[in-house]
Amino acid sequence: MGKSGIVFDMDGVVFVGDTPVQGVRGALMDLRAKGVCVLFMTNNSTKTRGAFVQKLRRMGIVARREEIMCTAYGCAFYLRRKYAGKKARAYVIGEGGLFEEIRNAGFEIVNESLAGGKAGFGTADAEDFNGNAGRIADFVVCGLDREFTYAKAAGALWHLQRKAALFGANADPTLPTESGLLPGSGSVLAMVEKASGKKAFVIGKPNAFLLLEHLKRHRIKAKDALFVGDRLDIDIAVANKCGMHSVLALSGIAKRKDVKNAPEGCKPQWIIKSAAHMREVLEKLKWA
Repeated sequence: MGKSGIVFDMDGVVFVGDTPVQGVRGALMDLRAKGVCVLFMTNNSTKTRGAFVQKLRRMGIVARREEIMCTAYGCAFYLRRKYAGKKARAYVIGEGGLFEEIRNAGFEIVNESLAGGKAGFGTADAEDFNGNAGRIADFVVCGLDREFTYAKAAGALWHLQRKAALFGANADPTLPTESGLLPGSGSVLAMVEKASGKKAFVIGKPNAFLLLEHLKRHRIKAKDALFVGDRLDIDIAVANKCGMHSVLALSGIAKRKDVKNAPEGCKPQWIIKSAAHMREVLEKLKWA
């Protein structure tokens, strides 16, 4: 076996909202002590990788920026490659992390000036965009936006009607929090898709692109890696698609009863109460 690694989803696996899952910190320390490469991945586009480093640090979990793949960075990485050599313009629906990563990738954000990083259509109306062909976006990218408004959707629609492409950070319908589920990025994206009649290309999970890129950067083969997630149709699906060992943690969205009726490609190899119980899987794989 080559270099072994474990990729942990974050929301619902490492933490729920701002609360760490009990016992996970110690389990991560044990894994690193055994020489296992510990990586993190999240569909959450609200923060940069650096911001997630800080969030984990507040929970007592040490991580380097390079060990984290989030969709704010992932979207910027994918789009920079897709629009290489072109001075492309972006219309962004999302929060500060997505704006920052898209900006850092060299794209002009056409709606940034309206609200300083949480921009949307704002108080402007369509006349602000009509007749200004130089400011038409080449693409609309949509992530989680907890200040999402009808006006922001209208702004996106204006650009999509003028041949802008549509990308989604993810299609997660919900977001787990301490107080229960909240609408996720996919719920925001669904409104834009419905209004425009366009189907978004989703960059985050269950698209395998970012996960395979994450493994490649750390020189880990998929067959030598585990993915620990809490969603059958997203986390387990992408792990199985990539040929990784798939582990369902019951600390987030999916419950044990959901596995029975899940499609074959969404069934996990292993089920554990939480990521704090990774030792059970390692012993079965003889990694312990």
